[in-house]
Amino acid sequence: MASSLSFEMRIADIFRFADGRTVFIGPIDSESKFVGPCLCELVVDGVHRSTIRLEGEMVPSGQHPEGFRSVCTQQPVVLNRETVLSSACSLRAISA
Repeated sequence: MASSLSFEMRIADIFRFADGRTVFIGPIDSESKFVGPCLCELVVDGVHRSTIRLEGEMVPSGQHPEGFRSVCTQQPVVLNRETVLSSACSLRAISA
């Protein structure tokens, strides 16, 4: 499986499960076919907002018509859907 250490996701949408997991959805710019657990920086409008640990990809090799993929975290995330829809939000891998 290819390394997940080099990727950037443009966050197109976000939602939360009742168990506390936050799911980020959007296209991922990476050579990797799978995003595994890693540390990422959350960036909103070019400004670093926080560092979060991703659990990895929710549906590896899932087929979405727009090429979107999904990753999740169990850490608290201070980001809401309104911000995602109105701002440039992204996740950038920084380490495993």
